[in-house]
Formats: sequence, C-alpha cells, structure tokens
Amino acid sequence: MLADYAAVTEPIQFQIDAQLAALSKAGVALSGSKVVELFIVAPTKAVADDLRQRFYHPDGSMNATCDTAENGDSVVRLRIELELKASVLCSYLWSFSKIASECGGRLESWKVVL
Repeated sequence: MLADYAAVTEPIQFQIDAQLAALSKAGVALSGSKVVELFIVAPTKAVADDLRQRFYHPDGSMNATCDTAENGDSVVRLRIELELKASVLCSYLWSFSKIASECGGRLESWKVVL
C-alpha cells in the first residue's frame, strides 16, 4: 500500500507544490490552516449521498454537501480545514480520492477557499 501511495502521489505532489507557489505569489499566507474545498463527482445521487455520509464528522471538522452540476453529474462538495503544506494536502487528497473511487466516484478538483 505504501508503494501505491508513493507512485500515485509523486505527480500530485508536484502539482500541489506549483499551486501552493502560485498562492504564495498572489500574497496568500501559507502558514496555518485554511479551508480546502474538494469536488468529488459521483455516478449517481445515491452514491453522492453515501459519500456525504462517509465524510460526516459530528465535531463539524468536515462539511459535505451534495449538488448537481450543470451537466447533471452528482457532486459532493467537501470542505475541510487543512494545513497548507504539500505533504498534508497530498495525503488528504490521496485518501479522499481512494474513498471516492471505492464508491465509483472520482476526485475532480480542489481549491483553497480564501
């Protein structure tokens, strides 16, 4: 499993580094935590609802909602406060991507909410 993680995350780590550098150039302070929003596309509304329930945390540390995209896809929008470090983001993106793929979905994109 560790080999899978390294093989999958190496190219992602490069993309995250580039995006964090762009945020820094734009004047965003990378120290501390920021809200990161992930967009997960699900094959059906039922799968989106299942993913939303999987991501539910009673302490409110993650907020997940289901939406329908303009093209009709079911989308789970997940907001979580994370430290803006490439290693942290990479680990979380890999984990959420794995959970989504187990349900037939995929991690479409992510952004830092300013």
